[in-house]
Amino acid sequence: MNARNYVLTITVIVLILFFYTGMEKIWYHSVFHIMLRKQPLPSWMKDILDWGLPLGELVLTALLTITRTRLYGLWGSAIAMLLFAGYTAYAASAPAGKTVCACGKLFSGLSWEAHFWVNMGLAAMAFTGILVYHRNKRKTPQPLVDGR
Repeated sequence: MNARNYVLTITVIVLILFFYTGMEKIWYHSVFHIMLRKQPLPSWMKDILDWGLPLGELVLTALLTITRTRLYGLWGSAIAMLLFAGYTAYAASAPAGKTVCACGKLFSGLSWEAHFWVNMGLAAMAFTGILVYHRNKRKTPQPLVDGR
């Protein structure tokens, strides 16, 4: 296994944290629901995120673990982490007063600023994974056409 494969594997393993965060939101859905209701977001968005966010995280996990869909999982992870980082920057500015984190136990002890940088780091990892994925594809020998 070359260095690029190690980077891609480590990136996918780290991003599979979505499985833990998604399952935690499902296992403790009543707590997640209450915390989500306290977020400074429009009600219609809270209704969508109530089940959409944990299920989306589980879908990203599935996309990352299946080799044929890994690139979609990397792109989805990168976009999700940028959206999460944008939200943490918004929450850190405290437009609605002190905002509680609805992200679960894994990140609940972080400040909003630290949470922002973790999200940006994970987004950077996902984008690195995308680049490595494409470089690996270019290095893979192409099959011969018509047996030549």
